[in-house]
Amino acid sequence: MVAKGSTNARAATRLVATLGGPFALGTSGLSGWVILVQPQLRFGTNLLTPDLAAWRRERLPKVPDVGVIRVAPDWTCDVLSNTTRALDHERKVPVYAREGVRHVWLIDYGARRLEGLRLHGARYVSAGAWENDAIVKAEPFDETEIDLSVLWAR
Repeated sequence: MVAKGSTNARAATRLVATLGGPFALGTSGLSGWVILVQPQLRFGTNLLTPDLAAWRRERLPKVPDVGVIRVAPDWTCDVLSNTTRALDHERKVPVYAREGVRHVWLIDYGARRLEGLRLHGARYVSAGAWENDAIVKAEPFDETEIDLSVLWAR
């Protein structure tokens, strides 16, 4: 039996493994990103920890040697759970918008769904939603395909 939360952590780990090779390490010629797992982000009085966050290298050339990062990422991803769903939607997403995070992904492991949001002005609009075993090209990583079945595999 898998402990509660383990499936969410596994989905986040598999997603960073999928994106990290081509985008952070440049194995497909798509380098140019710094991708971190659970970075602490400080925006004024808000301290947030997304499951994943990424910065274009020109905005964050190297990872600061500090516990808290104050540069807004270009992308965040949160894997929703029953205990974090309200926090992620009602608290984090508005702060991300205020701070100019251009792309937000929300993964609902239970529903086997990925929702992409794109910042438009001061609010987010849908950039797409995909379910089950879809093959996805989602902003800002739309140069490559992501097989969602990898996220749900046991």
